[in-house]
This record gives sequence, structure tokens and C-alpha cells, in this order.
Amino acid sequence: MLASMSHRGPDGQGTFVSCGVALGHRRLAIIDLRSGDQPMTGPSGCSIVFNGEIYNYRELRTELESGGRAFATTSDTEVLLAAYEEWDHAFLDRMIGMFAFAIHDPRRGKIVLGRDRLGKKPLYFATTPVGLAFASEIKALLALPQVRADLDINLRAVRDYLALGYILAPKTIYANITRLSPGCLAFYDLPGKRIEIRRYYHPEAACQAPKLAFNMQTVECFDALLADAVRLSMAHSLELRVPFLDHRLVELVARLPDKAKMSGLNQKVVLKRAMAERLPRSILARAKKGFNFPAYCISSQSLEPPAGPGIFRKGFRLSPQREDVTYKSFNLLILGIWYEIYERFRVTNRWEPLS
Repeated sequence: MLASMSHRGPDGQGTFVSCGVALGHRRLAIIDLRSGDQPMTGPSGCSIVFNGEIYNYRELRTELESGGRAFATTSDTEVLLAAYEEWDHAFLDRMIGMFAFAIHDPRRGKIVLGRDRLGKKPLYFATTPVGLAFASEIKALLALPQVRADLDINLRAVRDYLALGYILAPKTIYANITRLSPGCLAFYDLPGKRIEIRRYYHPEAACQAPKLAFNMQTVECFDALLADAVRLSMAHSLELRVPFLDHRLVELVARLPDKAKMSGLNQKVVLKRAMAERLPRSILARAKKGFNFPAYCISSQSLEPPAGPGIFRKGFRLSPQREDVTYKSFNLLILGIWYEIYERFRVTNRWEPLS
């Protein structure tokens, strides 16, 4: 499983095996380059593997230290584990960041899986006759004979993909592999081999809350949250889109009236007002620019679906004379490439791209 994800963490790997539990981690070192190795075990005996960044870990560390907690590293991984040991399942209410993690809690005989509020970091799992398997990539799960033995295409997921261009959580393309939904925790009982999913974050609460007045005060609040999100993410040298996925900013925007988001043809109204004194008029008023869609140069062969899955009627073919088939043909092409790789994998047990 670790070898299949070597590209995710070129800076090292670690393993933990105890009491019928095995944790593995590939590391991309960003914080605490010398002593942040994983899996990491805390004073209580709980062990963690973690993918992501906790933006406010310094503030949380200070709070935990004031309560008497001592730290051996400067990593956010240790802060995340300490917060779980100190505050139990409520610890996620204090986290700001993007994360997916697994914690082995021998005190309760459980594995706890968690994913950030908006699902920035992935986490997949499969329940098998011998236990639970989980990873940040499906490819790692396919390394297990117990998962491969029950592998089958999820036709509901194929329907999602063809209609939307992506698959809705918690489904995956495989019937026996599940994606943990954003804002959820999974508790796996080791003795009983049972899993329970609980949602800890409810974004609909912000959507259903009373709307805020759209005035300078809300613009300033928006600006302050965006600036804080930028500051926190830049402290980790992260990509620019992350601040707009800060859950606090999302919740604020959900409570703004429609006119704060679009007024006539003017879009992103609140963002433009917040940036009015920082950006030149030529930037604020310029037309929206998109990206060229890759399907424009695809050959007509992509108008035919792959023959394998058996979900298309015989002779089905997209008709460019009847509709704009740009997006549909691209989706069919990608589905066909994936299915060819999948069929090869079923024979060879090796997941390899087409040459």
C-alpha cells in the first residue's frame, strides 16, 4: 500500500503495527522537517497518521501547553493528536485547516477516521471480512487481495460521472470502496468489526441562518476573514485557492444576501468591494476568463462509449448534429481509458497507465 503511494510522500515512510492494527504513512515534509515523522504515538497510547495542514496549530499548541501538555516536536501532527487526547471528539470544532487522519485509540478499541469540513483532503475505506482498510488513494486499497476479491464497478457512480463529470460522495467508482464524506467522522469498532459514520460539521446551518445585512461592516468582516485565511495558508506555503475554502469564509458568504454575490451581470460583488482599494480598476472590471476545455481536439472516436461496462444500449453513439457533445465526448473518452486500465488490472493485478 505504501509503495503504491510513493509519489505522495518522497521524504520517507513509517509504519506502526500493534494489537491487530497497522498504520502506514508516506511523508512530504513541510513542517518540522527533522522530528515530525509518522505514525506518531501520544502519551495515552493513541497513534495517528495524518495528511494535511492545521493552520492554527500554533494557537492550539499554546492553549494545550497552558493546560500542562508537553510537546516533543514542533509539528501540527502532534498538536492534532494532543487535541484528540485532551478534548475527545470535540477537538475538530477547534481545527482550522485541511486534513484527513486516522487515529488508533487502544483505550476504546477503535479506529477513528476524520475528514475536514469541506473535503479538501481525500480519505477512502473498505470493509472486508478481516477488517477495515483505509487510505488517501484508492490505488492503495487495490493493493489488498481482500479488496480486489470483491471489486466491482458501481453503476450508480458511473451515472454520476456521466451526468455531472464527477462522482458524488460517499460513492466511488467501485461498489466495495467508500469515500468518507466531508465533515464526517468514522468510528470502527475493532472487536466487533463494525463501522459508524457521524457528521460533525453541518454547512446547511449557515445556509438556514438569518441573512446578514450587506453593508460596509459585512464587507470588512469578509475582508478580515479572507486576510486571516491567506495569512494562515501562506504560513504553510500553500496554494492560493485555499483561503476561499476556509469554512469560516464559506459560512459568512452563505449568510449574505444574493445582491452581495451578484448584481445584474456584476459577479463577486462582496469580493470586489473588499479588494477595491488593493487592486486596479482594470483588474476588478475585466471580463471573466476561463480555461480551454480539452475536448475540443478529441477525435470522433470518443463519440462511442466503451464496450465493456454494459451500461449503454447497443449502437449508442453521440450525435454532434443534434447537440453540443464536447463535454459528453470527453467524459466518454476518459471512461473508456479508465475501463481499459481496469480490465488490464483485473488480469495482471497491476494498476498501470496506458502506454
